[in-house]
Amino acid sequence: MTEQQPAPSDFNQQVIAEFRTNGGKVAGMFEGAPLILLTTTGARSGRPHTNPAVYLRDGARVLVFGSNAGRPKNPDWYHNLRSEPRCTVEIGTVDGRVESYAARAEPIEGEERDRLYQIQCELDPAFTAYQAGTSRTIPVIALHRVDLSAGAEQSRRNHAIAQFLVRVHDELRGELAAIRKDVDDYFADQHLTEKALPSGSRRPRLDRKLAQHCLLFCDALHGHHTNEDGAFADFEKQFPELAPALDRLRREHRLVAQAVTDLQALLTRLTPGTDPLEADSLETAAPETTPPEPLTVGTTTPEPHTFGTTTPQRDTPRTTTPEPRAFGTTAQPGTHGTTSPETRAFGTTTIGSRASETNAADAETFRAELERLASSLEEHFAYEEAQLLPALTRTLKIN
Repeated sequence: MTEQQPAPSDFNQQVIAEFRTNGGKVAGMFEGAPLILLTTTGARSGRPHTNPAVYLRDGARVLVFGSNAGRPKNPDWYHNLRSEPRCTVEIGTVDGRVESYAARAEPIEGEERDRLYQIQCELDPAFTAYQAGTSRTIPVIALHRVDLSAGAEQSRRNHAIAQFLVRVHDELRGELAAIRKDVDDYFADQHLTEKALPSGSRRPRLDRKLAQHCLLFCDALHGHHTNEDGAFADFEKQFPELAPALDRLRREHRLVAQAVTDLQALLTRLTPGTDPLEADSLETAAPETTPPEPLTVGTTTPEPHTFGTTTPQRDTPRTTTPEPRAFGTTAQPGTHGTTSPETRAFGTTTIGSRASETNAADAETFRAELERLASSLEEHFAYEEAQLLPALTRTLKIN
C-alpha cells in the first residue's frame, strides 16, 4: 500500500509553518534552498494568499520565478501580482529571524529576463528542467522593498493608512460580532440535542457554512496582521519612538495566530466529515475561487501597501481611544488603565490539549475561546489605534 501524499495546500501549509518556526529554514525537498514567503492579494477574491517561493537576490531586489514546477500554467500567485503588484515578503535573516516587509512586484521581460533566468538555472538545474517541460516562458518577477519617503506625499499616505486601519478594524469587529451571534443562535437552536447529532454519536455538529464563515474571518485577520508586520519596519524608521509599541503589536500578532490555530483545531472536531482547512484556509495556496459570502475586508489597498486590502473611506481618523492595556489583561479598579499582574493572553490555555475531553465540551470550549478572542482583539485594536493614529496623522492638517 503506497503512502498517501499530502494535498498541495496541506504541503504549503507545512512549509509555511516550518519556515516561520525555524527562522526561514525548512527541511525536506526544499532543504538548503533559498525560500521566501510571498503574500499576495487574490485577483478575484481579494483575499490574502501566502505561498513559499524560491528566490534569488539581485542587488537590493529579490527575484522569484513562476516555474510552477514546469506545469502548463503560471502559478496563481503570479496572476495575483499582475492584478495587484503590492505584496508582503517574509525572508530569513542571518541571525535566525524572519523579516517581513512590504514590496512591489515588477515582471522582468526580454533579454534581462533571459539573463536572470539563466543565472538561476546555473544555481539550480531544476529550473532548466522546468523550462524544458513547458511551452510557456517561465516568468521572472522582481520584488522591490517599499521605501517610504518623507515629506507631504508621505504625510498624505500616512493619513490614508490611518483611515484604512480604522476601517479594517471596524470591518473585523463587525464580522466577529456577526460570527459570535451566529454561533450563539446556532447552539441555542440545536440545544445540543440528538437531532443535531449523527446517528449513534454524542458529538455536537457545527454547520459547515458557519464553520466556513469562521475560517474566512481567520483568513482575513491573518492577512491583515501579515501586511501590518510588513509595514512596521517602515513605521519604525519614520517614528522611532513607536518601537516599543510595535514590538508589542508583533508579539500580539503571534498570540492571535496561535489562537486562530486553536480555533481551527476545534472547528475540525466540530464539523465531522470535513476539514475546514480545505475551505480556503489560512495561508494555503488553493486555486483562486470566489468564496461563498466573502468578507469585505480585502479588496483594494491604499498607496503604499501596508495594513490590508481595502480602500480607506473615512474622512477623519479616530483620535480618542481607550487608554491601552496590556494584551489580554484586566485593569484593576481605580488604576486608570494599569494592568493587574495576572494576564489573560491568547494561548494561555492550549485548546489542543483538551482533545481527550468530550466533544460536547469542545462546543463549549469553542464558544469560550471565541469570546476570549473577541475580548482580546478589541484590546489589541484599541491599543494599536491609540499608539499609531496620532503618529500617522500629526504631520498633516486635515481640511
